[in-house]
Amino acid sequence: MKSVGGQAVIEGVMMKSPSGWSVAVRDPKGEINFKTVRTKKTNPLFKLPFIRGAVALMQALVIGIKAIEFSGSVAYKEEEDNGEKPISSWAIGLSIGMALIVAIALFKFLPLLVATLIGNVYDGVAKSSLLFNVVDGITRVCVFLLYVYAIGFWKEMKRVFEYHGAEHKVIYTFEAGEECTVANARKYKPYHPRCGTSFLLIVMIISIGHLPENLSPGYCCCQFWPVFRSKCSS
Repeated sequence: MKSVGGQAVIEGVMMKSPSGWSVAVRDPKGEINFKTVRTKKTNPLFKLPFIRGAVALMQALVIGIKAIEFSGSVAYKEEEDNGEKPISSWAIGLSIGMALIVAIALFKFLPLLVATLIGNVYDGVAKSSLLFNVVDGITRVCVFLLYVYAIGFWKEMKRVFEYHGAEHKVIYTFEAGEECTVANARKYKPYHPRCGTSFLLIVMIISIGHLPENLSPGYCCCQFWPVFRSKCSS
């Protein structure tokens, strides 16, 4: 059986298989709108180790943007009919760019800052790359969990989470070889072992303290900063 995946979009779900992807979105009138795209076969070169991961990530990002663009145009169709301008590709691109900046700030620089500040108080953290990475990693996991929990209070994002759970139920139904109906999907759990969000959390946990001695970028910055500050003040 072919593996399938997907993601939640605005008022809908996008599902992807090796042969293509399809997105279903509910418009303001309650009607379901569909878009299906067949994908070309991947170049064998792009299936090589160390290359396929980057290619798959880029393909997922491109397809995800297209799915969100379609879902936005359908979900906010009523606003467009009232004279409001539709969401442009530039607006979506700008939003994604800003989201990337916020993500880097929250999940990279904030944990690094916390670990550096703790290292300034406790010498053991500043002198040990292992302890520094542990503090940095635990902070990153805590920030991630708090972020997911906090955005769940946002009404629109809570709705996306609900579609995310529905996506998992449908994948369970498909993998069980059953007909993808509401009745069949309803009995399955809203979380899935291949969920990308769970994968991110697992990677964050596994990466804690696993960088070689003195090779952590955060640890190097922590060691370099006092030297840089002393040189500038002299």
